[in-house]
Amino acid sequence: MTATLEQLVSGAEYRKAVDLCESVQLDGDLPSKFWFLKAAALEGLGENGRAIDAYRCEIASVRRVPPDILGQVGALLSGAGRFREAALCLEESCQLTPSADRLILLAAALFRSGRADRARDKLRMALNIQPDNDEAWNNLGAYSLAESPAGAEAAFRRALSIDSRRTDSYVGVGMSCLRQGRASEAIEAAGEGLKIKPLDGLCHIVIGEAKEMLADLEGAERAFFSAYRCDGDRPSGLLGLARVLERQGNPSEALSWYGRGLRAWPDDGRIRDAYRAFASRLSHVDAKLSELCQRLDRADRDLKG
Repeated sequence: MTATLEQLVSGAEYRKAVDLCESVQLDGDLPSKFWFLKAAALEGLGENGRAIDAYRCEIASVRRVPPDILGQVGALLSGAGRFREAALCLEESCQLTPSADRLILLAAALFRSGRADRARDKLRMALNIQPDNDEAWNNLGAYSLAESPAGAEAAFRRALSIDSRRTDSYVGVGMSCLRQGRASEAIEAAGEGLKIKPLDGLCHIVIGEAKEMLADLEGAERAFFSAYRCDGDRPSGLLGLARVLERQGNPSEALSWYGRGLRAWPDDGRIRDAYRAFASRLSHVDAKLSELCQRLDRADRDLKG
């Protein structure tokens, strides 16, 4: 039966594999790799919660913990937003058999659960194993950006020296330059990224923020509008556009964009906070803005409890 399950999974016949597993699941002795193959089939079907449980059953059924399966459980937990659980699985997996790929996954789980220092340590361990891993260098830049823009820039540039087509690393260089007050270099880096991926919204956001820093408000408006139209962080593009329109003396247009943001992303705290700040600046002109802020406050209180 194991051979049949392996054939079904390798042939992407995941539903048949799951059905076959469940037809014998309450029988006596289960075939070897039963839970592993069921988990792989469930993962292929996108049923990741059930896949995690099946992988855990495979781990429980063997005498020696398989580090690869622990790593797979950690990756699925990260995908489900369960970062602390993911970090525990990936940590144990790396202790059993360190690998650059699993250390990168572990670092991501640690960073997403608020442990940036440990995340950077794990990336350095990954780079000790595989010094030319561009993903590790890129992530080291991303996890260092808030504390050390210069160090982050060096890491992003190292990633680009390994893979010159990493758009996210060009974004990282641009953001690092912005934090160091080098707007023109930020525009240059983001422009290189757009040559590779013209619809990268984050590159357009970097250009928008750099042009805003240079007081080129019309250029910033165009860049933020492009960011809103492209893939990536659309709320940031919208917020940048509204902010620049207000600076250009067009509060009614800014209000229109804030309204779009509140309708499309009502749960985005950045948009809600930016709208409140905008309304507080103009509430003396339009009483309706103050009323809308009060409604937002009431909605926030309802969400909290």
